[in-house]
Amino acid sequence: AQQAISWDTLAQVELQRQDGRYVPNFAPEVDGLNGEEVAIQGFIFPIQQTLEQTHFILIAFPLADCFYCLPGASESMIEVKTSQPVDFTYDPITITGTLEVLESDPMGMYYRLTDARQGS
Repeated sequence: AQQAISWDTLAQVELQRQDGRYVPNFAPEVDGLNGEEVAIQGFIFPIQQTLEQTHFILIAFPLADCFYCLPGASESMIEVKTSQPVDFTYDPITITGTLEVLESDPMGMYYRLTDARQGS
């Protein structure tokens, strides 16, 4: 069964210095979501230059006027991979999928949703 989560929950992470670099240290509540099916509402930050997106970033806040500016910190973004395309929109959407809590992503992402789909 899926559970709805909030951006406040995902914000429960702190950076710790380890072996000369900074790594995320997630709160137990966040660690417990790893591998679980969750639903979260956010905004599409497109990676692909198409109207239909299968790989995009879900962000906590709407896109700013500066399209190439980062939309927020790592805890306010989720990499999303869908099996069915999602139509790009500026409106908020709900995405459901399996949450991966990432401890050492090379792009600095903390979260990824796989097998994702639009809706709850």
